[in-house]
Amino acid sequence: MRQRLLDLDPNEIVLHDVKRHPIGLLGIYFAGAFIFLFDLIVLFLMARNQEAIGLNLENSSAIIVVIASIFAILTVLATTIAAMIYKVNELIVTNESIILIYQAGLFNRKISQLGLEKIEDVTSQQTGILPHMFNYGTITIETAGEMSNFVFPYAPSPNITAKQIIEANEQFIRNSGTSATGSGHDSS
Repeated sequence: MRQRLLDLDPNEIVLHDVKRHPIGLLGIYFAGAFIFLFDLIVLFLMARNQEAIGLNLENSSAIIVVIASIFAILTVLATTIAAMIYKVNELIVTNESIILIYQAGLFNRKISQLGLEKIEDVTSQQTGILPHMFNYGTITIETAGEMSNFVFPYAPSPNITAKQIIEANEQFIRNSGTSATGSGHDSS
């Protein structure tokens, strides 16, 4: 499946496969837990104040339990889908190109491919205390010409990954005999 998705040349070899850092999942799980607790608190308050809000049904407690269960299931489902979408994003370095797989939604995927000869600059950036503590950051691959830059947030070990991309670029240039258009590396 993955080979078909990437559509690599027969001689193309995957050198590095970079998935997003697991710390990004914490925000997704925190948001899911917050929504889940908020829903439970609202439904608990509704159950306690049934008469005040106009619920005079005999089975109102059962209805509230059913509504709470539906909200809980939907929240868990949405959180699970968001985590799956986060995990699918990846940056692949081959001996010929860079492939960025960006999954923006359940049915929204963008795959961008950049030949190694078109790399102008590779930057790794870690801003804040958490990226330094947990060793993750953003990798930006600047391209030659009018193409948009490749940006990969939550990359684990961004300085090492940027160095690996530059090394793949330099190896490609040596093997193909072309001159570099200005490859470099800057880590912040």
